[in-house]
Amino acid sequence: LDGLSDEELVCVQESMDYLKLGSIAVAWDLAWSSQMYQRSVDDMVATKRRNYGSHFVTGNMPIAKSLVRVGRNNVGEAYVGLYQRDSFDNNKPNEGYTIQAERHGQGGIYRRTCFDGQVPSPFTTYPSFASDEVVGIQIKDREIHFEKNGVDLGVAFPLDETCYFLYPVAMVYRAGSFALVT
Repeated sequence: LDGLSDEELVCVQESMDYLKLGSIAVAWDLAWSSQMYQRSVDDMVATKRRNYGSHFVTGNMPIAKSLVRVGRNNVGEAYVGLYQRDSFDNNKPNEGYTIQAERHGQGGIYRRTCFDGQVPSPFTTYPSFASDEVVGIQIKDREIHFEKNGVDLGVAFPLDETCYFLYPVAMVYRAGSFALVT
């Protein structure tokens, strides 16, 4: 599948789903991620070992739903979401949708990083996350939904009309890890 465009990857995945052939395995793609991350043999776990700034890790293909287990020591400093990879830059705010775990388990925020480069908005509170919980984000009916351990937290945002081919993304400020859940 190397060399296929985002649009071609989506078409292949939709065809495989229609034919009930299973799905293309999503994995972390360190070629598009910060060099601060190390990956597991199967590319399902990305680990940042040093407490040095914020760094992103991105997935290898566009998807409509992502489930990520937040590793120990991340909560309070972790973001999970879907981003457009064609504009991705590990050194600046990126275009997409994320959910942030709040420090000390006091709840947190949804964040939409605007596609026109403006200040991220809107902010909505949600239940707090703990280590080893599964954060979900998916596109349903042109809306972004977040999940906590399989429970839909409701509509977070309408999907931006210019938004296509979203990749899973995670970020941690401190040392920590993210595991893709299949």
